[in-house]
Amino acid sequence: MDAREARADRMLPVSLKAEDREALLVTWLNELLYLHEVEKFVAVRFMVTDLSDNRLEAEVWGETLNPNRHVIISHVKAVTYHQLRMRATENGWEAQMVVDV
Repeated sequence: MDAREARADRMLPVSLKAEDREALLVTWLNELLYLHEVEKFVAVRFMVTDLSDNRLEAEVWGETLNPNRHVIISHVKAVTYHQLRMRATENGWEAQMVVDV
């Protein structure tokens, strides 16, 4: 789906905890997947308001899925720890992982 077709009409607050950085990343991505799959929410932008190694608070902006306007091209079934790698860079953090599609 082209994100330019979605609007940031509504904000959903997200507050997550996990045991470490890697688990927090997987939890965050699974929460976004839940919002899309269960709540039928199309996320457009995010604002992380608080972040530590084991806690994340964010605002997720978007709108309710409208099949007449939002064309879903692919589907993520699950976010996993498969080949998860994280590393610090000069500009922040970089992560790589494989998701089930």
